[in-house]
Amino acid sequence: MDKSLNRWCYFDERKDDATRENFEKNFLRCVLSLDHSVGAILRSPKQLGLHENTVVVFLFDHGYLWGEHGLGGKWLLYEESIRIPFIIVNPTLDNRRRGTRLDSMALNA
Repeated sequence: MDKSLNRWCYFDERKDDATRENFEKNFLRCVLSLDHSVGAILRSPKQLGLHENTVVVFLFDHGYLWGEHGLGGKWLLYEESIRIPFIIVNPTLDNRRRGTRLDSMALNA
């Protein structure tokens, strides 16, 4: 894990300014790491020659509060922390529907 960017996903919950700034930087490093990981997963079916008939579905864990309501973390049931990203990549989808993006998000209920 030391060589992985995912190591930045963990944080110290102390409230001093230096730790908070460190947390924000590390959180963004974690997001970048996840973005790279999702990209690698989405490239895999093409590399394996399976891209024409492979459907990829991503459901992620619920999010963190990042200052909303003056709070942080993912343990409180505010709307911002119960929404989850939901991604479907379906190569068999009708061309008119491809690339459709919805602004609404799925709930982790």
